[in-house]
Amino acid sequence: MDGSLTLLALVIGVCLVVLVWAGRKRFPLRIGVGNFFRRKTQVAIVVAGLLIGTAIITSSFVIQSTFDSTIQSAVFRILDVVDETIFNPSLSGSRLPFSVEVYDDLQANLSLMPNVKGLAPRYHLFGAAVDQTTQLFDPTVQIVGFDFTQDLGTFVRADGTAWDGSGLAPKDAIINERLARGVEAKVGDPLFVNLAGPSGPVNLIVNVHTIVKDEAKGAWNDGRDIFLRLDELQSALGGPGTINVIIVANQGGVKEGYLHSDQVVSELSQFLPASPKLTISKVKADLIDSASQDVDRLSQVFVLLSFFTIVAGVLLIVNIFVMLAEERKGEMGVARALGMRRTNLVQSFV
Repeated sequence: MDGSLTLLALVIGVCLVVLVWAGRKRFPLRIGVGNFFRRKTQVAIVVAGLLIGTAIITSSFVIQSTFDSTIQSAVFRILDVVDETIFNPSLSGSRLPFSVEVYDDLQANLSLMPNVKGLAPRYHLFGAAVDQTTQLFDPTVQIVGFDFTQDLGTFVRADGTAWDGSGLAPKDAIINERLARGVEAKVGDPLFVNLAGPSGPVNLIVNVHTIVKDEAKGAWNDGRDIFLRLDELQSALGGPGTINVIIVANQGGVKEGYLHSDQVVSELSQFLPASPKLTISKVKADLIDSASQDVDRLSQVFVLLSFFTIVAGVLLIVNIFVMLAEERKGEMGVARALGMRRTNLVQSFV
């Protein structure tokens, strides 16, 4: 805002200087104003040339701001309250399981981390799902194991109400609308799920308990999501007491929490074990930074094109003034003969 006010003050200052200089003497000012109202068509052409150039350069900055806002909104939608994730990376890029005690230690020291609002243990895996009623298949499913008593954020049910995911039976699953549309699933349908577990493929059959909207927790990572009870998923994988990710929410809420990511990383690092070597990913801040850099590059192209247009507009305006001067040669000759100076003629044009 300070930069915008400075620019506005500069523009107003330039306009005032021009008006004061052009109107220092009343006679050239009266001539200029008289021509302004007498030559309406030519004035309209000049103003149109100025407005076109100004509109294009302004729109380039508007496009940048719009892109920034759109991309940030998309990041906020797919991550909701999650600002960082803690995981144990493997050489292949997957996430290795680790003991839930890591989460327990962090939770016990939460009061010593002023920028951290909350933590939750999860299991994130990829796999495929088949609706056994419709026999439709989706090979790009994200499976999320969560504990509703500890997890962050809420689901949004079809009627718009918030829900923490409580009440799931051991074989129940929550799916989002995106997955439901893909396999035409309905509440009560059995799903055959194939997981890419840490020790190999794992198969299980679950029942669709609820279909939630692609909002809040249900929009996780912009994927086709299946949410299972954490203990049920751990049992299916044969690893009770293990998780492969800890999600972190910062103070500041969905839209401002990522601004504290650097401080949060520093606070979390103090309470992480030496082994295994866990990674703290500033997932929300990194996504926003990466997207903003792409938008800046795109915006620079628009600005560059706009400046070419401005140059063309300036040349157009100069040519218009030269044409006006050519048409008024006689008038200017009479004015000069009557004693008007060259400076006064310039002032009348300005």
